[in-house]
Amino acid sequence: MASKGSGTKMDAIADRAWDRLENLIEIMEKAADRVATGGTLEEIDIGSYPLYMAIEYQRKDIICVWEAEDYFRLVEAAAFEEGVCLDDTEEISVQLPEAEFEDCMVTGGFMAWKGLSVERKNILIEELLECLCQRLKARGLNVNCIDDEKYIILRLPFCG
Repeated sequence: MASKGSGTKMDAIADRAWDRLENLIEIMEKAADRVATGGTLEEIDIGSYPLYMAIEYQRKDIICVWEAEDYFRLVEAAAFEEGVCLDDTEEISVQLPEAEFEDCMVTGGFMAWKGLSVERKNILIEELLECLCQRLKARGLNVNCIDDEKYIILRLPFCG
């Protein structure tokens, strides 16, 4: 469980990351308003953001496709500005296979290393990403990962 001090630090990091996302969110909202009133995305200055309009059934969305690494860099940069190195909070867990003994064996074998796993886990970055997702949802956006978490999709539904 996080202490009160680390919670405050995490809120500060999330605030910095949110500030960096604010411009994108405003552009997506302007795009949705413009398209809803009969305009097109081409009429809007979207800067360098990869924005698209998606129409599925009777639902329309403005979507932004980001490489996950860019999204993670945004969070890491916000943490760095707050004096937190997210790499330092990473934990590596190694699970070794159970040795298998047969009746006539004195020592065990590992049958081609079945069950060997190495897992990298960073609870702090997971909590930060969850916090940002909650803020994005509160603002009306949906967040999805696709292609084995290679891309982050920000989706803003609108009526139009």
